[in-house]
Amino acid sequence: MFRMYQAFGAILGFFFIVAAPLSAHAALFVPFGGQIAEITPCPLNPTASLVLLKGFTTAALVYQGGTSISYREGPPLHPGQWLLGIYTTSLGGVSCPVPGAQISGLIRFHGSSK
Repeated sequence: MFRMYQAFGAILGFFFIVAAPLSAHAALFVPFGGQIAEITPCPLNPTASLVLLKGFTTAALVYQGGTSISYREGPPLHPGQWLLGIYTTSLGGVSCPVPGAQISGLIRFHGSSK
């Protein structure tokens, strides 16, 4: 009987080890943090900006006014500002056609320095 529980525990443990990364990826929420290297307004969307980060996360992320939630200090404003938050890998219909930019995702929640 004890061996049956051991086998069940091993199978259950293996399942959680294999399934955990898959379920985390399915949620599509990715943490990020870093310093803003450049901010470019999106040409066809006046409420969106392309934010290039350097530091802990090197990525090109879209900040969309009304969709992206900013805490305390407001939206990203200038290079050198630090951001910490969560982005999604899907853009959810937001368009930001900046030539040469490979967009990583859409900022969902973030906090920033002044």
